[in-house]
Amino acid sequence: MFSLIASVNRNCYAINCCLGYTNTSLTFTLAGFLSSADAVITARHRNRINSESIKFKNDKTYNNTVTVQCYSLLDVLIVIGTRKVDYFSLDVEGAELYILEAIDWNQIDIDVFTIETDQHRDKIMSFMKDHGYKWLTHLTGDDILVNDATSKHFILAKHEYIYGDRRCYSNPREVLEIFVLPCEHNDM
Repeated sequence: MFSLIASVNRNCYAINCCLGYTNTSLTFTLAGFLSSADAVITARHRNRINSESIKFKNDKTYNNTVTVQCYSLLDVLIVIGTRKVDYFSLDVEGAELYILEAIDWNQIDIDVFTIETDQHRDKIMSFMKDHGYKWLTHLTGDDILVNDATSKHFILAKHEYIYGDRRCYSNPREVLEIFVLPCEHNDM
């Protein structure tokens, strides 16, 4: 999975590890785009992994487990020389709240989140509100939240591309370009 992510030639850091608490490890079930940490897999998600297995019959690793070393987001950011994140996309098949709880919020500044909230949405939304984030919008399975302390540096614009009765966006980056526009002046 990591080699696929690393091959996408983006201007970013790609690190083959688990975000969580430093000096811990998590066991993951490998299931293509449904891979998830065993500690957070629900019965519903496990059933989906099992039902999708026929599509991956040639993948010898499908439904196998692997143990992955975890590092805190702060440790990773210190290594790359920053504590500021402009945009954080969090889609980890049910482990979103685990990762959010592991963030050292007093040491890291994150402007905008896109978070998959199919599971534990109420808990995630409450947690993010408690940490100073404002809800911006909901897209299929994802919520976009903006840091209330830095949101004055953004114009929040709702440009909607409508096809029939459905909003269609090709990816979270496009959503940010549509919904969250940096201000040219910080005095807003």
